[in-house]
Amino acid sequence: MCQRLPVPALVPYRTDDPFCKVNRTLAMAAHRGAAAVSLGDKGHLNGDSGLRDWPEGLRWLQRFTDAAR
Repeated sequence: MCQRLPVPALVPYRTDDPFCKVNRTLAMAAHRGAAAVSLGDKGHLNGDSGLRDWPEGLRWLQRFTDAAR
C-alpha cells in the first residue's frame, strides 16, 4: 500500500511517455498526495529525450518551491 508523502511533491509527466500511461501516473501521484502537471507529449523524462539543461523544468521547480514556502 502506498503511503502519502510527508512533504509537498510534484510529479511532472508527459502524455506520451512509453513507460507509464497517464492514468497510471495520475493514480500514483494521487496515492502519494502529490500534485501532477502535464508537460505535453515529448516522450519519457530522461537524458535520452534531449532535455539538456531543461529550462522548463527549472521553471517548474521554481514555481513549486515558491508555492511550498
